[in-house]
Amino acid sequence: MTGRRGSVDVSVVRTTAREDVAWTGAVLEVPVERPLVRVAMYRSTAVVLGCAQRITEQDRLRATAAGIDLLVRQSGGGAVLAGPWLLGASVALPASHPFATMTLPSSYRWLGRACVRWLGGMGIVGQSLPAHAEADGPQPWACFGRTASWEVKCAGRKIAGFAQVRRRSGVVFNAGVLLDAPPWRLMCAVLGKSYDEALQLSAGTVACERLLLQPLPVESAAAAWGEYLAVALGAGCAVRTA
Repeated sequence: MTGRRGSVDVSVVRTTAREDVAWTGAVLEVPVERPLVRVAMYRSTAVVLGCAQRITEQDRLRATAAGIDLLVRQSGGGAVLAGPWLLGASVALPASHPFATMTLPSSYRWLGRACVRWLGGMGIVGQSLPAHAEADGPQPWACFGRTASWEVKCAGRKIAGFAQVRRRSGVVFNAGVLLDAPPWRLMCAVLGKSYDEALQLSAGTVACERLLLQPLPVESAAAAWGEYLAVALGAGCAVRTA
């Protein structure tokens, strides 16, 4: 793709949620000088809480018994179940970037539109919620249990969730898109939630493969997601896969 305002480095990695969180921390330790895009394909399972949530000793014991990682990220929002069913993206921007200086709800507009365009390229019709959408849903403790401004739904069910962390050094946007149906009962079990809550999460979400009725070529989809994000930032890109 031809850059309009320079080029954005896009990396596509097979990683873990813990490594993803560490990447955000490292990027924001110093001023972010130019946009960076990191698309993550998760090779292991983890429950990742938002920065305002807390891990209890009971949570740790249940996670250990289940053999999965449990951690807190720097960005806000609700709990996420990372694993092969989720495609993540982290976009680091300088503090002076136009998208980093907008009000919190408005700042997600570009991300929602980029997600809808990327899904459309795969033949999936998505809708980015309007700016005035309030965070709402039956399970406010879970990222995919509620919706907020500019997040994406398909056929009335949530498919993509967003969060961000703002520092003087820059801003990192986080996005998670459901590639396949997650094992919601696992996340609910780790966090001491009920079976009914897992059923509500399942009923309120939808995944790419369920809509396409066929397996998704994850690596090519991840590379395309990075390209769409770079274009939304007004630039071309060089995609690197690790």
